Amino acid sequence: MRGLFVALDRRAEANARNEVVVYGRELFEYGAVAADPRAEAAMLDYAVWFRRSTVSLASDERPLSEDDRAHIASIGTQRGAQGVSLASVRRAVVLHGTLMLHEIHDATGPNDLADLLGLTGWFGAQGVIGTGAYFEGFLEGQKRCLPVADRVALLTGMLLDDDVMARHVSCSLGLRLSDHYTVVVVRVPDPAGALPSRGDVVEHLFKQHQLPMSWARPSEFIALVPSSGLVPPWLPSASDDAAPAVVRDFAELLGGPCAVGCAGGRVRGLAEAVDLARQAAGVAPMRTTPRRMHGVADVFVELAVARLPRVDRWLREVARRLAAGPDLVSTLDSYYHNGFDRRRTAESLCIHPRTLDYRLHRARELTGIDPGSPRGVRILGTAVARTLADAWD
Repeated sequence: MRGLFVALDRRAEANARNEVVVYGRELFEYGAVAADPRAEAAMLDYAVWFRRSTVSLASDERPLSEDDRAHIASIGTQRGAQGVSLASVRRAVVLHGTLMLHEIHDATGPNDLADLLGLTGWFGAQGVIGTGAYFEGFLEGQKRCLPVADRVALLTGMLLDDDVMARHVSCSLGLRLSDHYTVVVVRVPDPAGALPSRGDVVEHLFKQHQLPMSWARPSEFIALVPSSGLVPPWLPSASDDAAPAVVRDFAELLGGPCAVGCAGGRVRGLAEAVDLARQAAGVAPMRTTPRRMHGVADVFVELAVARLPRVDRWLREVARRLAAGPDLVSTLDSYYHNGFDRRRTAESLCIHPRTLDYRLHRARELTGIDPGSPRGVRILGTAVARTLADAWD
């Protein structure tokens, strides 16, 4: 071996000890692992092995072998099984790369330019391969200590944050990533009783639908449903019944009312889609059995009203007047949903058509607005929508 490689090989043990010390100082979770003397010794052995392998392979311009990659992956598996978080592992990899570059810099002499260029080139190319093996091993080990629901939620958050590690996590879960998704946001109100276990719900739905999803906050469930192509983000983009099926099953497990918003988006642009879906869910009607998912295009009037306090207060007064009549909110909701068809509306409400006529007449008496007129659709329809969305509770 030539000068630079000899110097690095000679310093391998000292540099490895320093790395273990730095990990313990900078990364709490690694420090906790290293508190066990045997684990600390194993960390040191690996750090020495990695440095000497790097020197040996790079000096001969040989790539990492299959056995090398398997050994690197096994160390990642250990970290995953030890309960080290993905965030800490990523920081450790960055620290490791930084320390190695410092070590190369410190060992380089004035006549080592050719070796320096060769070594840094090898380190860059093989570093990508080694890092991939390490992360794959880590995610395999993580299966032993992290519940499925948490791993699925981790993937969902990564996709929404445009995290390059998402593809590794998806592989560990057996999922193929799509280029386009319908982002579904389900708004859950404050429950009167206890909610079902969020982890159990996500695990059940994931096993049933095999989709990225998360119920990190009690008030919001998110699912990412693969779609076949991109449409404007204010419209849903699912090409089949997958998204409604997830919503239906979630609502059944929830056992209470919820509101559903959705938006289409492309990977690396899902943050905008989840924001639009969240806004739509914020004004969508609360239903125990959701009839449909609502895109921004479906609720843009309600969104505008929510941003105009004076108009919203006026509509609240209209809704208050409707509340004085016999089930007028649900009656008008069904009337508009059934396209003003009196027979279908009466059947859906299980009442006689004459009873429906009386209720529509009563709504006009209380508000001074004809429910069947264009003005009535705009005003009463919006007041009903805001009421059903629990906007004023």
